[in-house]
Amino acid sequence: MRKIFYSIISLLLATTMLCSVPLAQGTATQGAEALSNTATAKPSTRQELLTPANNDFLSRGEASYENINGGIVNAYTLYRDTDESGNNPNFAQALLIYQCIKYKEKHPEADVSITCSSFHFSVALSACVDKNSPDYGHLKNIYDAEYDDNGYYRLSYLLVKAASLGIDVTVIGQLDAAGVKQNGVLTGDYSFDWYFTSHLDDEAQISGKTVGDYMTFRVADWKSYGDKSAADMMHNKILTVSHYIDNDGNEHEDALWTGSINIDGVTSEEKNGNNSTQSAIVITGHKKIRQVAENYLKLMVDYCDQEEIVPFRDKVKELNTEQIALILAGKENEIPEDEQIVYLGSESDKVFELYFTPLGGDFSSWDVENNPYAKYIDKLISGAETGEYIEFSWNNVKYVQSFELADMLLEGISYAFRLSANKSNMLSLHLPEADPAPYFEELVVGENIGTKVVNTYVNKWWYHTKDIQLSYVENGQRQYVTVFNSLNLHEGSMYHQTNTILVIKETEQTGNDIYVNYGQLLNPHIDYLAKRISK
Repeated sequence: MRKIFYSIISLLLATTMLCSVPLAQGTATQGAEALSNTATAKPSTRQELLTPANNDFLSRGEASYENINGGIVNAYTLYRDTDESGNNPNFAQALLIYQCIKYKEKHPEADVSITCSSFHFSVALSACVDKNSPDYGHLKNIYDAEYDDNGYYRLSYLLVKAASLGIDVTVIGQLDAAGVKQNGVLTGDYSFDWYFTSHLDDEAQISGKTVGDYMTFRVADWKSYGDKSAADMMHNKILTVSHYIDNDGNEHEDALWTGSINIDGVTSEEKNGNNSTQSAIVITGHKKIRQVAENYLKLMVDYCDQEEIVPFRDKVKELNTEQIALILAGKENEIPEDEQIVYLGSESDKVFELYFTPLGGDFSSWDVENNPYAKYIDKLISGAETGEYIEFSWNNVKYVQSFELADMLLEGISYAFRLSANKSNMLSLHLPEADPAPYFEELVVGENIGTKVVNTYVNKWWYHTKDIQLSYVENGQRQYVTVFNSLNLHEGSMYHQTNTILVIKETEQTGNDIYVNYGQLLNPHIDYLAKRISK
């Protein structure tokens, strides 16, 4: 059946490319309103879920996975609702750096590392990381000092402090902070390039050493590659720490933070510049994905000074293609540990995958081995063939529909739903820059689908998140998949920019806490809580 799909998709794409013209914003909105059975202007049932969990990161949900490569891996979902004060996902970044510093201070001889990247990078952004302070977990901008007496520290200062202690620190950014509006006036930030560069010659707390001996700092100077979206080519938002000590004094290894939010300035209400919904996730105890992320950022260092991204793009594409082929052939041990930049799980890890773009394989094909979007939509199609219900949710405010793969993805999703006639099927799409109406108009609520919500939010910029959730049955077992990623879906995002794609695959055996907790926050119009499966 899937072979038939590939033939059908080629024909439909040809037809689409011949017949489609760019739609005005009103046209897409009108088509979406005609499709929806729940035209909700604003999510209304999320508030009761917004209480932070009782953990250091103040996350909105957490999950624990046992026997992952011989250990226990924890995941913490971070989320700030539109117009919400506090609970900014940037706090967890600052806290991890601070707790990593505490580890190094306790173990001065240990080899400890931090890597950090952000598209926008604010020098002034500060977080209260003092667990005894009533402000713990809150953010503000500090323009005239590195820290204050209330427990707030600049994130930028913490990175310099870490290097001064002998922690191996890698920092990469592309643009200065976007600035925030206070009382209607745009407040700027000063150059993160100047800030970090000015500290490289500072004396470290190790005799005869400087901060620059332990800190590698780069600005991604990529300005062009002849394709679209050249302005945001270094689009990763990543933080890794090799070690940290939590607030209770327990020592940990291997943490990865990734999310939709830049290291940007905040308003007095702790809102970032665009004030859209922001998300992130912290994964702890997973050495492999922490190391893969660190490898990727350190590879990027060698290419940041070039004006064009093409050499870096070609290198990453080559490595991804080679490494994925080796992994799928059972030869992952042939990849040098410090060079691996993709992770597809293992025999003892069926939960996690981590990809960085540019993706491997053929740029223009429906590639289920190298492109996780195609891979999981293909699995959705296979799940539809079983007769069991399927679910798909995607919020992406910059889904640009003017290139072939964007249509392929929508056609693949719609093909799965057309293939399945299960009345429990669920579809929720917030893609305001696209017009998905032609793909899904034949799905009738109550006949071949249970819930269908397509482009109904009045405020098209409601979400800054890009994440995908889907559920299907594979080999008799229901899968609950969440794809955390930083891609604005346009032709540059997969094959020219640097972006992050983290996949979490849950089952009845692992429990589906991340799928449910995050799904209910992202789409409160869907009853995710009824779907919860306890381990």
